[in-house]
Amino acid sequence: MRFNLLFSLFATYINARKLQWASDVLALIKQSIAEREDSSYAIEYHFYQGWYEFIKSNGTAGENKMNEAITILDLLNEPQTKAGFKTALHIIKQNQAMPEKWHLFIL
Repeated sequence: MRFNLLFSLFATYINARKLQWASDVLALIKQSIAEREDSSYAIEYHFYQGWYEFIKSNGTAGENKMNEAITILDLLNEPQTKAGFKTALHIIKQNQAMPEKWHLFIL
């Protein structure tokens, strides 16, 4: 549950372009992953790092990290999660281009 709350909080902050707050939440997620050693959250964290970089760079960085996470999910035969990340990537690109019209919230 802690991870779900942190990932949701990150999404709220990144949508509002509160980049420092989003970065702070990523640091908390990283710390929590280190404490639990949970690879599923590590993959999601990698995707979120890419999301952060993508928004911070106005779309010039970060997409590779998001695609790496999607590739890992493909290798692990996680089709539903992979599909969700691919949809999220599409919405993130729309959000970067038109932040007032597109948002992605994680529940």
